[in-house]
Amino acid sequence: MRPPYLYFMQLMIRDREIGDLVSELSGKRVLILTCNTCARLCGVGGTEAAKRLGTALSSAGICITGVKTVTAACIKDSVDRILTDVPDADMIVALMCSVGATVIGLSAPCIVINPIVTLGTGFEGDKGSMILIDAASGSRVDLDSEAERRGLHTGPFA
Repeated sequence: MRPPYLYFMQLMIRDREIGDLVSELSGKRVLILTCNTCARLCGVGGTEAAKRLGTALSSAGICITGVKTVTAACIKDSVDRILTDVPDADMIVALMCSVGATVIGLSAPCIVINPIVTLGTGFEGDKGSMILIDAASGSRVDLDSEAERRGLHTGPFA
């Protein structure tokens, strides 16, 4: 039974394919850092998606120094705790919303890239689809439809 309230979150989609990441990360030592809240619920991040991406990038010859998960990347204290034990990396791939990636960038000892586009606030619909709310009009649109309209991608990299 569905609870009588909604969980609002930041809705995200990917702006590139895994081959684009391989090109961008070639020759770098890479830490994958993901948020396990909104990014996981949108399918672009979360622990399992980050691990699969790490495996795929490693198979493509990218040096992955680690995969770490923060519960909510928008909370700086949580990010700072994660970043106290960062494996030696040239770059961090941030699988999270733009707010989380900004927070990571404030404390990270290296370059942070975010291959994720944050579209705005939304919620999970009745059948598991993610529904984006247009801030100006209040209209609602399915996340998959919005990604298709923009020529971008939903779901994990690998």
